[in-house]
Amino acid sequence: MNFEIANKKEEKKCLNLLLKTFNDYPFFDIIKNNEKKQKRFFNSIMKVWIRNSFKYGKVFVCRDNGNIVGLSVIKGPRSKDIGFFDFSLSSLKTISVCGLRLAKEFYKVNELSDIACATATGNKWHLISIAVLPSYKGKGIGSKMLSEAIYPYIIYNGGDSLTLNTSVIGNCIFYKKIGFEEIKYETLTINNIKIPNWSYKKILKK
Repeated sequence: MNFEIANKKEEKKCLNLLLKTFNDYPFFDIIKNNEKKQKRFFNSIMKVWIRNSFKYGKVFVCRDNGNIVGLSVIKGPRSKDIGFFDFSLSSLKTISVCGLRLAKEFYKVNELSDIACATATGNKWHLISIAVLPSYKGKGIGSKMLSEAIYPYIIYNGGDSLTLNTSVIGNCIFYKKIGFEEIKYETLTINNIKIPNWSYKKILKK
């Protein structure tokens, strides 16, 4: 297996990986009692997300025999944030599925979930996401991608720390195990659904 920066031409392959790994993430439960509509909403959000990840962030992939089995996205301290204009323009389909009010609420809650990380001190980078195909989980790909690709890249580019936030308790256990420290816990609300949000930071040693 090897880790490297993804090519923009691989956007569709990266999207397919995300669709297989994030379909049970709490943020996508905001569409209630309509499984078909919820799936359409999830698919449209993932398309927006990966497109803007290539535009504003740095996308790393893990390959096994040429196939993408893991993916990670980081954003630098001077990288532009995804604005609501990017979000809505990239996927009018998202708004057509959930409506403008809910689309704005979803975008706003995502902004709120990043505040603790955005205000943390240091020349920090932000881990937007890390994903591994279900069939490859438990092989240490996530931690190796961080230690062998992400950390060295950040340090080489002058960064001294990495932040992240998650809404999944299982992820908290993983990040604590590899040296991240919790900087904030809060509960966010979207469409009357309570979503936990943990923020973490790790100091990177040169």
